Order: sequence, then C-alpha cells, then structure tokens
Amino acid sequence: MDVRLAADCNWEAKLDHAMRTLALAPVFEYKDYGSDLDSLCIVVMCRCEDLNFTRRIRYARKERALYVDVMLRLSDFVGASHAERRRMLAYALKHDVVEVLQKRRFRQFDVSAFASDFTAAIDRQLLAPEAARFDAFVLERATGF
Repeated sequence: MDVRLAADCNWEAKLDHAMRTLALAPVFEYKDYGSDLDSLCIVVMCRCEDLNFTRRIRYARKERALYVDVMLRLSDFVGASHAERRRMLAYALKHDVVEVLQKRRFRQFDVSAFASDFTAAIDRQLLAPEAARFDAFVLERATGF
C-alpha cells in the first residue's frame, strides 16, 4: 500500500520540523489490506483560521486512492513547544485518518488491521524517545524565542 504524507502550513506552525521524523511510505510499502484501496494521500493543513479552509476527502475509484486532509489549528501550533507539536500532530493523524476510513466502509479493505499498523507507526515515529532526536535543532517558537 502506498501511504504518502504532505503538508500545507504557515511557516509559524513549524510543522515541517515536527513531521521530519515521519517516514510512513517504507512502513506500508509491502503491506496489503485489500483491493479497494491501494493508495492513501494525507495532507496536513495548518493555516490561519481566518482563511476558512474546509476539509477535503476524496476517493478516486479508478486509482483506488483516498485523499484526506487533516486540519490543524495554527494558533495551537504557534505557541507550542516542539514536543507538543509532535504530540498534537500524532493525535490528529491517528484520529482523523482512522475516522475517515471507518466512515467510508470499504468492502475489500481491512480497516482494523490498517488502523492498528498506522497507529503503531505514528506512535513509534512521533512519540517514541528517538523521535526527539531533532528537537535540539529546532527553535521552540517561530519568533526565535
């Protein structure tokens, strides 16, 4: 299964630094959960709330690909420490992606097995002690303080 992750965020969110430890593609490269879904593309959105972005969820039947936006609040990320950013990102990814997959009710897709593997991969890559290896290189605040 092909799992891809991208971000669309304001620089103040420093989301790119929080996502640095994520490498989901190698984890799911040789796994197969069913014939209804071959690809999952997750776009993490962290923009100013005044822009009124809405969440997009789209299933392309021909490509058997699901596109999901994970919406984050910019105000939460600007004031957070780097470790808090990773925790908020992990929670949003685990909660939103699994919720979308459960609502879609794919007939030939093992949602519970994927959810278990996805949650474990997120926990290992964002919340485990080795996930803090880049923390020393990141300023806590976007303003430099």
